[in-house]
Amino acid sequence: MWEEEDEDEEDYFIEPDSKQSEELLSRFSEWESGATGYFSEIELEFLYEHFWHASRKNNAQVKKVLELGIDTFPNSAVFYLYLAMYYLENDLPKTAIPILFNAKLLDPMNPNVTMRLSECYEALGEYNKSYEILKETESSIPEFNLELQIKLTTLLFRFERKDEAMHKLVQLVKFDCSNDIECALSPMIFDHETVLEATETLINEDPFNCNYWLFKGQLALMYIEDVELAIESYEYAHYLNEKDSQAIFSLGLCHQESKHYNLAKKYFTEASEAGYPKEDCIIHTAICMNRLEDYAQARFILLNLLSNEEANRDVVYAEIGYSYLYQGDAAKAMPYIKKSLGHFTNIENYLLLGEAALMLNDTDELINSFNLAKLFYNAELDYLTSRFFGLFLRAEELTYMYEVYVFHKTEDSESEFSLLTMLLAALIARTEGKNLHFMQEMMNCFTLNAADTIEYLEMIDKDLVQDPEIMNLKELF
Repeated sequence: MWEEEDEDEEDYFIEPDSKQSEELLSRFSEWESGATGYFSEIELEFLYEHFWHASRKNNAQVKKVLELGIDTFPNSAVFYLYLAMYYLENDLPKTAIPILFNAKLLDPMNPNVTMRLSECYEALGEYNKSYEILKETESSIPEFNLELQIKLTTLLFRFERKDEAMHKLVQLVKFDCSNDIECALSPMIFDHETVLEATETLINEDPFNCNYWLFKGQLALMYIEDVELAIESYEYAHYLNEKDSQAIFSLGLCHQESKHYNLAKKYFTEASEAGYPKEDCIIHTAICMNRLEDYAQARFILLNLLSNEEANRDVVYAEIGYSYLYQGDAAKAMPYIKKSLGHFTNIENYLLLGEAALMLNDTDELINSFNLAKLFYNAELDYLTSRFFGLFLRAEELTYMYEVYVFHKTEDSESEFSLLTMLLAALIARTEGKNLHFMQEMMNCFTLNAADTIEYLEMIDKDLVQDPEIMNLKELF
């Protein structure tokens, strides 16, 4: 009888946005106003999750729910843990520590409690204390805990205990390789070259493990941006397992990145035949056709994909827009580009929007595309500012050339010494007719780094590298 009730309680679940959840929120509101009432542990956990996701920091209701949970269920560690996390989120680690010790007394084997405790000491700069707690936790749980191992590895690198840190990093990479390699964690957390070193250790131990070579290829392509190393790695993975569709598809991506579009198309066809999702292979084949200026055929393929629910429609819309735009029909391109921006918030798509707006002489839309792109630039600041500056330069929009320049100076922590900042200032000076200032700034750019100056000029507007005035200055260096 009692066991059945326990099972019912365990299976009990409150669906968000249901009548049950609305009634619960209403009861809690009444309780806040002074009414008496009882809330079960599951109901309080639901209220915590609801208010936490609604606001997280400085949410008085989160704190109320957790304090009520502790008062109602003083022997449950979960509310102590959540309350400590609330204080940690609000940068109050000292307040969280005694609460976590209470949770540990109630649930001494819970690794989440001790890991949050180590976070508190780390936030206070007490790294040795944090490490001791993590080591104690590691010895008490027999299974591999990913979060725990990441924290230990991070601290070992901080202590400059490289051999121990590398040993743990090798295990983390091994874990990445045994799971979905598209979701690898270690390259997102640790220095990419160090992760590569750990990967090489695994390959030396087991050179015939296809997953290690696939991981090395992904690391090289996505994080280190060494396409040649990626190709070498994927080719070896393909050699080890000729039917591995991931290796074949990834070789297609590498050759697409290297602008070997015909070769890339061949690999995408092979990958589809080997079992890789056909929709992805077809989309990337169409992308290659677009880059080969086979716009009509690319569009035919892409338009047919719109009826396929498995296809990534945001990418499909973007590529249809690309094909119309570069075939010279910006009016037809514009609605597809705008549809692609629904979820696929990618700088290239905002640049497509800007290119279409420029072709249509729609200054407002061009400005809008820049303002939207600013929200998503992440690590691509130089690329975004270079490309949009070039669009405003071609549109002869001096005011917004200056806006891009100011945005770059504001976002770049080393803007006063930035080559790109100097180059943008030079091109603004020329647009303003200040030729002496332009020549002086351009000479400073070429003196600082002539190769990078040319690379930035190509990014801004390819015509600039053919500009006689600029090339005459380059010849001096």
